Amino acid sequence: MGGVEVKILFLDCDGVLNSAVTMERVGRYLGLEAALVQRAQAMVAASGATVVLSSTWRLYPEMLAEVKRHFTVHDVTPDLGTSRGAEIAAWLEAHPEVERYVIVDDDRDMTPEQLPHCFFTDWYSGLTQKVADAVVAHLTA
Repeated sequence: MGGVEVKILFLDCDGVLNSAVTMERVGRYLGLEAALVQRAQAMVAASGATVVLSSTWRLYPEMLAEVKRHFTVHDVTPDLGTSRGAEIAAWLEAHPEVERYVIVDDDRDMTPEQLPHCFFTDWYSGLTQKVADAVVAHLTA
């Protein structure tokens, strides 16, 4: 990409861009929480990262469209029917130009090699400012 460092942010939705607040409001996970989306948008802008959707939301056209209303989604990870970590590893293997990456997710099914690049959220809180700040620091160090 012409001398510009390639930084990827693998983004999950449930437990990151929505939370227990979503469940309390509508009775189930449905949609995205505006405050969490804004926090993630600021994180992406501050880090200069490109978003690759690793969430299961990538598999459903209406849910993918919802994410794309809020983010420029460069790509999605492949659906291998395996762990999220394996799907991210396959994407990274196909994109050797990536120099730096982070995974923001509430699931912990990542490979050992990915753990230093993982920033975990929880379903109750979603993306916190502390996690967002750590992601930006990791990508801009």
